[in-house]
Amino acid sequence: MPLTRLLHLLPFLLLLGTLAGCTGLPQRSPALPESLEQAAMAYREAQSRLAGIAADDPQRARLERDLRSYRKEFEETAITLAHREERRDRLLAAVQLLERALTLAPSPRLQSLHDDLEARRLATLKRLDWEQDLARSRYLLDQRRLLQARSGAAAGETARQWRLRWIRWELEALSLKHRQCAESALATSQLAIAEACIRQAEAIRGTDFVAAQRRKLAARRKPRPAAARPAAATAAADNADETRRLRLQLRLALRQGDLPQARRLVEQLIARDGETAALLDLKAAIDNAIAARIGALRQQASELYSKQDYLRARARWQEILSLDPEDAEARGLLERVERVIHKLEQLQEQQSSEPTPPAAE
Repeated sequence: MPLTRLLHLLPFLLLLGTLAGCTGLPQRSPALPESLEQAAMAYREAQSRLAGIAADDPQRARLERDLRSYRKEFEETAITLAHREERRDRLLAAVQLLERALTLAPSPRLQSLHDDLEARRLATLKRLDWEQDLARSRYLLDQRRLLQARSGAAAGETARQWRLRWIRWELEALSLKHRQCAESALATSQLAIAEACIRQAEAIRGTDFVAAQRRKLAARRKPRPAAARPAAATAAADNADETRRLRLQLRLALRQGDLPQARRLVEQLIARDGETAALLDLKAAIDNAIAARIGALRQQASELYSKQDYLRARARWQEILSLDPEDAEARGLLERVERVIHKLEQLQEQQSSEPTPPAAE
């Protein structure tokens, strides 16, 4: 094959390789990481213990709290591992991990993350498909120009005409795909790929073929004027609405036990409405509850760490930092346990990669 044809095919072949790497052949779902297996096992054991307790048993409340704690730990572990795969640009591995986790413990949080990553993976595959079509049409246009400029002997004229006719048919089919690409890209605000598809369709079929898509693209790129605020709205009404919204959010945060969010909302209300007695009392009660929770979590984390239960100790220190991000002691202990977990994972990987010695005869 001549060098010029190889150079024209190079972008097309590169896109094919990228697309093949993203999709791949159907694969067997990989095994769950050991940390997630341990969290799942602890959660299932807690479920089993709770199932064997009568409804009026005094220990049931404690077991229910333990079950919620194990479930949260399982979810946090799965989410952390999925995000790690995402940072490595391995969306398929992240989706498969979450699918396995959901079979063990259905969870709205895990389902939401799974759906988001799956949508992003499919969008990436669709974009690669569009780019593959663009590369193919560019190559065919180059081939058409070369064949049209070439006037060979009569013996090769028939083959050249057949080749030109085949290129024209494929380009017409690709122009339809480019127009559909432009519509889909405009609908998802991917203006750069929409522009590329419109230009390529124009090169094949002319400007009239995608005139509607070109107008839509121009309208999307035109900055929209800011909507004028209704004259009837007054500063006092806006202030009352904002205060009402903050109070509703505060009630919701207290009902859900989200103490850091509740404290932030109380501080916003104090800044707006002043240091009223009710708000100051509420802020003091929230601060006391946070301090008590941090003290209990700190003791639990230390006990778990001494028992070498590093995953659960890490979860406790993470919760402390979510309650008080300025807690330097908890941050230092969290970094230490992260290093320990990382070293253990490295040792496990090394042991799993070492060849098994042959059995003695």
